[in-house]
Amino acid sequence: MDLSEKTALISSESIRKRTGLSVAYATMCIVDVFGVFPLVALPYAIIKCGFLGIPLIILICGLQIYTAILLGRCWLLMEDVDPSIRSKRRYPYSALAQAAYGKTVAAFITFLVNIGIFSASIPNLIVASQNLQLLGENVGGGSVKISYCSWIIIVGVAICPFLWLGSPKDIKHLSTLSGIIVLSVFGLILFNMLIVTQETSDKRPLFTENFSLWEILLSAYGMLTFQFDIHPTILNIHLDMKNRKSIGKALIGAYSVTIALFGIIAIVATIVLGDNLQPSILESLTITNSLHVAAFLVAIQLCTSSAICNNSLYQQIEESLGISKDFTWKRCVVRTLLTIITIIVSESVPRFDLVMSFVGAALTGPLAFIFPPLFYLRIARKTCSQQSVLIMTHPFRNESPLAEKNITINQEKDKSTCEIYFCVVIVIIGLLMTGLSTYHNFVTNIQYLTFSPPCIYNFTT
Repeated sequence: MDLSEKTALISSESIRKRTGLSVAYATMCIVDVFGVFPLVALPYAIIKCGFLGIPLIILICGLQIYTAILLGRCWLLMEDVDPSIRSKRRYPYSALAQAAYGKTVAAFITFLVNIGIFSASIPNLIVASQNLQLLGENVGGGSVKISYCSWIIIVGVAICPFLWLGSPKDIKHLSTLSGIIVLSVFGLILFNMLIVTQETSDKRPLFTENFSLWEILLSAYGMLTFQFDIHPTILNIHLDMKNRKSIGKALIGAYSVTIALFGIIAIVATIVLGDNLQPSILESLTITNSLHVAAFLVAIQLCTSSAICNNSLYQQIEESLGISKDFTWKRCVVRTLLTIITIIVSESVPRFDLVMSFVGAALTGPLAFIFPPLFYLRIARKTCSQQSVLIMTHPFRNESPLAEKNITINQEKDKSTCEIYFCVVIVIIGLLMTGLSTYHNFVTNIQYLTFSPPCIYNFTT
């Protein structure tokens, strides 16, 4: 690396430490990525699993926290032995893949991340549009007759300016607003269930349906993995933090907050709604002004979360096109074109839940449970070997700060046999669950799918 490159990297690190994300803001960004789906859509899926849903959500979320931390540790390890990796911060997941297994795997990871992020944005747009349609029909007394197909276009155009913003550190205030909206939706749903919604006399007891164990596990795996997925985005948040070693605190804080909010909603819904609970909890509540506000806020939050969720995809494409990191018209054009494509695909999907099931099972699973442990084991081993070579070239510790630093780093990277086995177990579980869940979702969707024409069909007929 020449002197100019070193100077640029040092300058970039200095700016990050001054203007980067604090732990609190990083936590808010992660909560923003989770959004309102765990409050609105997850209770139904977990309650149907019965009491087995409790250990399932703890297990899956716990593993996701651990593997997300592994990605952060991988980046720190690579920075110590190859500082030039900082120049690849616009596509960090792919950069780690290349460092661990080469360009071929990196290309596959790039494809997987981009398709996963793009696919995950489609349910956001569709659900936001459906909420606005219901809101217009209820508030306007049926006079506002705008279909959700039209709302998809309206919402897509409206969120474009927010998608032009840069990396997570550039949208702190948007993340704060989104976090406030999540808390507000939680309060409104809880208020509606406790104060407004009355218990129905024909409510049936919960946990009486017979599910096979493998169906419960596979259904919960796809839903939980999708709704608590952070891996395509976590490295972008990690790289914008003032203290990158604190990423674990941000992850634990964000997961704890979201799971706590979900848990309260799920418990109250179990008691108040029983089997009258619908896939979207908003459909189960009494229609009131508070519900209208909640539906509107859900739509707004799903739109604002796209600014962070899609950020990794945007930066990857802009890097490949040679677009500057600064705000330019080229960034606006590229991100607007991607938004148009998202609108077209959203208009072409007959059911958004099909997208959620497939993304959670086939795309998100590998990024969350398979690749992070594999990358960590390979990078840790490679960096240990490289550090040993560096130490041998500087045998006098008292004359070589580099050698002293490398010895410290080398000691930190020593992993116990237990940790290695644990990573291997996670990979095996990830492979099995991804394969079985993908097969299960495919067969189930084909077997029970009742065709409803997509929006684009109505536009072309």
